[in-house]
Amino acid sequence: MKKLFAAMLLVSLLASFSHGLIFIGSKQAGMGGTGVASAIGLNAVAYNPAGMLGGPNGELLLSLGAVNQGLDQVVNSLTAATSPAQFMVDNYNNVLNANGTLSGILGINAKQIGISVLLPSLQATLSKPATGTIAGSFSTLGEGAVILTLGHTFTTPGLPIASLDVGLNAKYVYAALGSLTIGGNPLVGTNVTATQTYWIGNGTGFDLGAKTSVAVPAVADFKVGIAMRNIAQSVKYTPSNRTDTYTGVATGAPTLTTGTEILSAETTATAPAITTIGCAGTIPSIGLEFAADIESISGGTGPLAVAADTVTHLGLEYPLLARTLILRAGTASGQSSSVSTIGAKINIPFVTLEIANVIDNKNALNTSYVLDAGVAF
Repeated sequence: MKKLFAAMLLVSLLASFSHGLIFIGSKQAGMGGTGVASAIGLNAVAYNPAGMLGGPNGELLLSLGAVNQGLDQVVNSLTAATSPAQFMVDNYNNVLNANGTLSGILGINAKQIGISVLLPSLQATLSKPATGTIAGSFSTLGEGAVILTLGHTFTTPGLPIASLDVGLNAKYVYAALGSLTIGGNPLVGTNVTATQTYWIGNGTGFDLGAKTSVAVPAVADFKVGIAMRNIAQSVKYTPSNRTDTYTGVATGAPTLTTGTEILSAETTATAPAITTIGCAGTIPSIGLEFAADIESISGGTGPLAVAADTVTHLGLEYPLLARTLILRAGTASGQSSSVSTIGAKINIPFVTLEIANVIDNKNALNTSYVLDAGVAF
């Protein structure tokens, strides 16, 4: 049966200087970030917009993800992207040591219309190894979007596949950056200068995806999918630089004397192109669900640029206790990333309660939890 789905979704996906992996939704997080063939409903927009067509007719979803180390520092830096100088002064008596993410999404889907609102999402790298000093560094770089998702199921008579789901994301994107490095702490009566940089920009972009079912012996509900994300996606921004003076005093934090903001010419940064192919299915004899994605990441310019990488995502899901409890595990690995994941779901009719633990093998500070709660109707 054909379906048509239209959704307005506010999502925040974050790109870091080294391209960190961020997984939206506990099932996808618990299964190694697989999703191009396995994600459905509101969670599918971040992986493959065609997956929205496989979700429930009605859905209310809350998904939250957060680091379990330095969480308070990441939260406090959320509002400091445009004022990192004051943030460092305010934390004169604190050690800063955080390199992780916050993410969250609140969504509702009623038949053919879905609306989701992003809760604040951020990746922050904060470093100040000692108290009683302002010497350290601050950097944040985030990207989000308001997304209109359109999907349609095409019948394909005469072909080996019975139908093909196709989805499109049309995105209004926004991005923000704040950075500052202070090389030392001023002695009493002396000055230290440092330059902070920040900007906020916006632009547009598109995602395109397709998904279908294929008959495979001994495998049930075998699906294959492909998604191309960040098509023609760019952000226009105007960098602002300000050199501030920090003056040492007898007790407490140095005093901050702000300099003059200097605006540079408007610049355009392009997002990296991401293409993902994947499959998912279930072995009915034991009830084991499996998923595998291969994600190719390349390009990008300016602060959105990342090193080219190919990330392999693998995931498993196994039901216990008559499917009352579902366990998950997965991995994601590439040249700049290595993640191990585990997860669980309490399977109550019409209600979703799920949790996943994402273990960053290359950055222990970024080990995080993802929690979902929702209702399908």
